[in-house]
Amino acid sequence: MNDIKTRLAALETALELRKLEQAWPMDDLSKSLYEMGLELAALDTLGKSALVDALNSPDDGGAGSLNLTLEDINRMIADWRGNRCPTA
Repeated sequence: MNDIKTRLAALETALELRKLEQAWPMDDLSKSLYEMGLELAALDTLGKSALVDALNSPDDGGAGSLNLTLEDINRMIADWRGNRCPTA
C-alpha cells in the first residue's frame, strides 16, 4: 500500500511540475527549488525525521550540523506551500 502511495505522490509531483513549466517557464535555480519543495511536501513524519537527522549530522567535508528541528522542516513546507505559484 505504501508503494502505491509513493508512486502516486511521485506522479502527482511530476504532473504539477509539468503544469507549472507550461504556465511559467522557470530558470534552473527556480526549478530546483520548486522540486525541493515538492519533495519536502511529499515526506511523511518518518521521512521528515530522517531528513532532520541527516541535516543535523556533520559530514566528511567539514560541514557541521544545521541544528534543525521537525518544526523547522514543517515551517519550510508551510512557507513553500504559501509562496508557490498557482498551477492551473
